[in-house]
Amino acid sequence: MKIKNIIKACIFSTAAFIMASCSVDDEIKSLIYDREFSPVDFKAEVDNDTVKFTWTSPKPAESYVMEIYSNEVFEGEPDTVLTTNIIDTLKVKGLEHNISYLARMKAVSKDKKESKWTELTQPFEIKQKEAPAPKPVTHNVTFEEFAAGSAPASWGDGKFVITPTDPNGKMVADANSCYFYEKGGSEFVHFTSRLKSGGKSSATANYLTLTIPGDGKLYIYVRTGSNGDTTRDIIVTQNDEVLKDYTLVEADMKTEGVEVPGEPNPVSVYTPVEVDVKKGIAVITYPVNGVNFYGFTLISLDEEGAGEPEEPQGPTGEDGVITFEAGAEVADGAEFVFGSAKIVINNGGGKFAIDANSQYFGDASSQTRYTARMKTGAKSADANGVALTLDVEGTVVIAMRSSSSSADRAVSLVDATGATVASWTVGDSNATKDVAIEGEAEPKTVFKYYTVNLKAGTYNFTYDGGLNFYSLQYAPLTFHAW
Repeated sequence: MKIKNIIKACIFSTAAFIMASCSVDDEIKSLIYDREFSPVDFKAEVDNDTVKFTWTSPKPAESYVMEIYSNEVFEGEPDTVLTTNIIDTLKVKGLEHNISYLARMKAVSKDKKESKWTELTQPFEIKQKEAPAPKPVTHNVTFEEFAAGSAPASWGDGKFVITPTDPNGKMVADANSCYFYEKGGSEFVHFTSRLKSGGKSSATANYLTLTIPGDGKLYIYVRTGSNGDTTRDIIVTQNDEVLKDYTLVEADMKTEGVEVPGEPNPVSVYTPVEVDVKKGIAVITYPVNGVNFYGFTLISLDEEGAGEPEEPQGPTGEDGVITFEAGAEVADGAEFVFGSAKIVINNGGGKFAIDANSQYFGDASSQTRYTARMKTGAKSADANGVALTLDVEGTVVIAMRSSSSSADRAVSLVDATGATVASWTVGDSNATKDVAIEGEAEPKTVFKYYTVNLKAGTYNFTYDGGLNFYSLQYAPLTFHAW
């Protein structure tokens, strides 16, 4: 028989060819297995983070092996090898996003050789889902009327919050009609009441703290407290950076003779102060003299869950300690930072001073020696004060004494609303006397530390006579005390 005829017989009569060609019988069986068991119609479908592979087989095999390769090539070791006895479907999770993959699979039988690999004809990729773009949220704050000394603890909607620091009760809100350009545009917003600051800001009193839920733009509807005074300003700070220092000049902010719907006669319309702010805490002060706030608008990209309390995850602040250097000056507004806390000194009366003075604080078993002290020189007042600010909830330990060894001092910490959060009687009567200390020839008196747990915020010390500070220490809390 000629070779040409043998090939023709293979094409048209497989059975006859098998009987006539025993020498290639094993190869023919392999071909039959490949044809009858190899996966066909092999596809990959991506659904979110899951890839669904499907295939069919002319005849089911005992199992199937799948190999998955990244970067669209069947080279080297596969990224993933999977085995299944399911005959038509396999779901795979855990593949990385934004990577092109190829896959191939084969049938496996105990009694017969493995089939040839069947490869995907197209690569697949699990796309990383893009977070939806945040939508701007508008927060508005206005002021209801209240008498001096009765300012609310805060204003706002629980996310954008304005907290007054007014320990001397100078702020008041009264009725007053005024038009502003809403958000600095062409529309009008009508206010019927205003918040009067009652005076200028100091380091420890008369300012506003703003909780900002997301990056955005802040509009401050504000006027000077005296129309003829062109020196009064407001300063907006955030993270110790001045974002805006704006002088409130009536003529610059006012447009006269504006026709406003609903008003029988033309009125004056004012332009708000505009500031770009970040998520976090901002402070508004007015160091020259009193100003009048009519309202606030914040348009911000709020973060999910902003304004909702979070479960504590352990300390997130930084430890710190303050000690003093004899002879150093104490300027009005001086800051002493210790970790995630700081104190700010109101020395408008010029009474504060730092001098050398050696004292021990602690108890009979453990003591720390300090060699200098900061003296307030008088009782707390508008021009004499210490403000304590915590960036993170924590514990503050204070080494302090009365300026008179024979007189106790009533010392308190007051929060931004004027509420007392801690009170102590500071005097030598509660010191531990005659303590033997290594290195000291004679027993010494050891004075008491005063400890308080505080939430993040600003607090003011009050004291009814001169007070001497030797040290302040801060440590973040590992849990919430409230």
